[in-house]
Amino acid sequence: MKTKQTAYVFTDCDGLKHPFEYETLESLFEEIYKLWNEDYPEEVDFKVTLPDGNSFWLNLTLMHYCFSKGRISTTELIELIFEEKEAQA
Repeated sequence: MKTKQTAYVFTDCDGLKHPFEYETLESLFEEIYKLWNEDYPEEVDFKVTLPDGNSFWLNLTLMHYCFSKGRISTTELIELIFEEKEAQA
């Protein structure tokens, strides 16, 4: 059994920080997508802060890359985001 972790998701449109418990990054992305789909009628950027303190911005377009069959896994996407952040630093 995997342990649940808590990530915090900040939405740029309302300034709220939402706690999300998750077991895998895939389940975290699914929950964020569900929140966006149910509560936010337009394109919104989410700042995701993982339990280790690392954070990244996420939006619907990036989530589509994860949910489109055969495209990219959630883990691969997060690795690419962090590689890009390091390259820009």
